Amino acid sequence: MKSYRRKLMIGCAGIVACYVFSFLCLFEVLGDPVRSNAGQWLGPAKRINPQLIDIGKIYVYEGSDMAIYRAYRPLCLIWLWIMGF
Repeated sequence: MKSYRRKLMIGCAGIVACYVFSFLCLFEVLGDPVRSNAGQWLGPAKRINPQLIDIGKIYVYEGSDMAIYRAYRPLCLIWLWIMGF
């Protein structure tokens, strides 16, 4: 029973680590923040196919596909909180 819990915890920790690592690979975490056309803060800029317009230290996302920002919403919110937005 104890080894099952340990394996489960290691598996969960591995999934969380992969989620955070993929966030770091897909987004520019040291870059400027991004907001949508509606004015909602999204998080950091995407590295691949960003579809962004620079309006001076802030980017506006011009794309229509928000799936990546929805998938990483918890980490984007943490990033925005750390950056002071």
